[in-house]
Amino acid sequence: MEQTKQRSRRRVPLVVIVALALTLAAGTAFAAHYIYTNYIAPQNQPAQEQPAQDTQPEGSTPEQEQTPSREEQTPSEEDTLAAAQAEAAQAYEEVLDSYRSYIEDAQASSDDEAMLMLAGDIDSVEYPYVYVGDFFIGISTDSIALDYTYQDIDGDSIDELFIRQSIDDSSYDAPIICAFDFNEGHVSRFAESIVRGGYYITEDGQLINHGSGGFDTNTSTLCSWNGDELITVASVGYTYASDADRGNPNSPYELTTVENGHKTEDVVTYDEATEALQVFNEEHPAADSISWKKL
Repeated sequence: MEQTKQRSRRRVPLVVIVALALTLAAGTAFAAHYIYTNYIAPQNQPAQEQPAQDTQPEGSTPEQEQTPSREEQTPSEEDTLAAAQAEAAQAYEEVLDSYRSYIEDAQASSDDEAMLMLAGDIDSVEYPYVYVGDFFIGISTDSIALDYTYQDIDGDSIDELFIRQSIDDSSYDAPIICAFDFNEGHVSRFAESIVRGGYYITEDGQLINHGSGGFDTNTSTLCSWNGDELITVASVGYTYASDADRGNPNSPYELTTVENGHKTEDVVTYDEATEALQVFNEEHPAADSISWKKL
């Protein structure tokens, strides 16, 4: 009887065994859930896309990026200038063709092909641009004794066209016969020379006219071209003081100077007058660096 009681004390109750089993199962399930949630599941999920970074410059707005620039809305100054230059070049070619046609017609109607004074009445309809003044122009069949060049003397970045006599003597500066400007779609002619009053292009991009009425009357006038008219910049000239003294270099002479819009008149000797004019001309020499082409 005593032995039976001792065996009863060593038995573990069934309830305890069941509780221990449930606890062990719950712990195992929790551990499995923890491992799956934190280690296995993240590896099986697709990678999330990173949000696009904002590359918009600081301080700008979407509206500013979408608005066309000013260069896209209107032609640039360079494009506008290039178009005007091309239009001027085409217009000047028409001027040169008008001269070529006039010379060809003069050749055809002349018995003496060596030299012809191309003056008198010129048909302004048939030859709308031609001017030759009172110059003798060679029109031999071998060549036309006219040259041309392009120079921008009014500073608008569009060249003017200049025409002069062809000169073989390098010691002689040939005056321009006339010049042409292109402005607002139109060609205008200016600086029309005559034998006793020829225009020259100066080194500083202006025009100087040397006018002569004989040894006792001479004037040089420096001009600038503003696209519309010739403006007198300065001038020096002299003439005899009295008709009775004309032809006498020892008589008094009137010296007239214009500078900065101010006109001055003095009575001087002939030597003083010629020296003043010589100094003025030396200060404004004709340009010798210009490249001329045969018409």
